Amino acid sequence: MLGSGRRFGHDRRIHRAPVGVSTGVKTIGWILATLLVLVLLLLPLVASRAQRWPDCKGDVVMVRGIHGEPLECVCVGGTLSTCFSPGP
Repeated sequence: MLGSGRRFGHDRRIHRAPVGVSTGVKTIGWILATLLVLVLLLLPLVASRAQRWPDCKGDVVMVRGIHGEPLECVCVGGTLSTCFSPGP
């Protein structure tokens, strides 16, 4: 009885019910589908908050700042370089 691996009539190994492969695949599929729907729902919100900058066709452009104040921006090589408050 000492070397049999049993104690009080029970086997020491843990018995688990076998999980089918299809159950795991379904779970992963549901998780991926939920994440995809979440991304599709949040995409318009993120896109609407993205700040749109004008094309730098000239040397200086006027844009609105985060709080609606006017900003004067300098373009270098067709890229928005620096912005500052307009003034004299």
